[in-house]
Amino acid sequence: MSQFRRFLSDTANRIKVGGIRHGLSIPAHRLSRALPSLFVVSLPRSFSSYTYLLARSALLLGEPRFTTFGEVLNPDRFDKGYTPREEVRNFFVRQDRDPAAFHRNIAFLDRVVEAHGFAYKDVCQPFVVAAWLRSRKEFRILHIRRNIADVAAAMLKLTWVYPAAAANYHADIESAVVEGLVVADNVLATLPAITVEYDDLVRDGTALSAALSTLYPNSEVPAIGFRNDQLETSHARTMALRASPQYAVIERIIRDLGTNLSSTSPV
Repeated sequence: MSQFRRFLSDTANRIKVGGIRHGLSIPAHRLSRALPSLFVVSLPRSFSSYTYLLARSALLLGEPRFTTFGEVLNPDRFDKGYTPREEVRNFFVRQDRDPAAFHRNIAFLDRVVEAHGFAYKDVCQPFVVAAWLRSRKEFRILHIRRNIADVAAAMLKLTWVYPAAAANYHADIESAVVEGLVVADNVLATLPAITVEYDDLVRDGTALSAALSTLYPNSEVPAIGFRNDQLETSHARTMALRASPQYAVIERIIRDLGTNLSSTSPV
């Protein structure tokens, strides 16, 4: 994560954040237990963890105790010693590919997610979460959308290839990762969510404040501000990826997939 200078102030109806490396500590008596729970959804590498922390702090929502950053379907985030009854290890699980694993994840969400008073996040099980949220109107959904080619390039550089599990048409790993991300992005776009663009989100807190105010019109959402000391560095890194030969290949794969996947919405 980006290294911001550490400070937090929520006085005078304003949230200012910098350098948060762990979940915020909100006193139990201040939690908004009556608010509908929030689900932050996105592809990986989309500023989702900081967004989650900022949104949770602004709305005074609780965080599930057994995981960090609200990621209830990411066992890599689970506290040591926490072992769910349901096996939730594989990422980007599709119902048509692995119905047993898909329904284990659904059962886990049924058991641990609360409809009010909490904030949750997912970047690793888009098909499970999208299917689960569609039938649960009581939740508020914030969707972070980032350029798919940027996400794919960043993940391939880190050798995070698990989106390949969702691919239909490609066998080679690079193309399969890109395809899996495109399919996941299409599915997330079908959710009844408020969508905020990544480029707006990382600039300052204005876009996030506006999105949360739309999701919670009866709540007084504080203005959110933060210093992204790594914004220029991150932008330079993205520009370098876009200039690489691999990025041109990724963009070609996305273009070629285009019409083939536009009507595909696996669950």
